[in-house]
Amino acid sequence: MRAEVGTIFALSWLITWYGHVLSEFHHVLRLYDFFLASHPRMAVYFAAVIVLHREKEVKQTECDMAMVYHILSQIPQDLPYEELITVLQLNPVL
Repeated sequence: MRAEVGTIFALSWLITWYGHVLSEFHHVLRLYDFFLASHPRMAVYFAAVIVLHREKEVKQTECDMAMVYHILSQIPQDLPYEELITVLQLNPVL
């Protein structure tokens, strides 16, 4: 089954470079440093790596658009930012 969520859940992530959705200011600064020193699409790639990191959590959620949207739109506070940045640095998508 498919929940048909699309990508709208990540819109606020991308238009604010995650500044509006992260509660820890040092995470925002770290991501801004990373994005400024990287490819112009890196904020989009980072959104993809967040979704891939949370794959099991998403698959365990009821296949309902509202439920999946809610899970995906909330960025966890304990997200391993440095680990995800390293994944993108070691596996260039370009």
